[in-house]
Amino acid sequence: MSGTYTAERVAATIDDHGDAMVLSRTSEATTISLNGKLKFTGIEDVGRNTAAQRTVEIRISDTAIAASAWAVKVPKRGDKIADTAGGRIYVMDFVDTKKDGAVTVLHVLHAAG
Repeated sequence: MSGTYTAERVAATIDDHGDAMVLSRTSEATTISLNGKLKFTGIEDVGRNTAAQRTVEIRISDTAIAASAWAVKVPKRGDKIADTAGGRIYVMDFVDTKKDGAVTVLHVLHAAG
């Protein structure tokens, strides 16, 4: 199987089974609407009598980002993603990009919020 085929299958699966989300970056004028698959991973205690934050992994395909008008077409630390179904906004700590050969297949966003 080619990397392109794998990327297309991953994108179709996330579109079919994911939730509507909106990706934003402070240096960009536009947001990106996309589907993502959210997985709850735990609670992060930020201490000093503040609210604990939920930690999550969000899987997104590269399709919407690659087609966007953003200058840097990869998610990065500090970007925000809003889970429109759950009503929460998460801030990315780091991104784990998965590739098949030279083709980007999936981004796993590790975030808290």
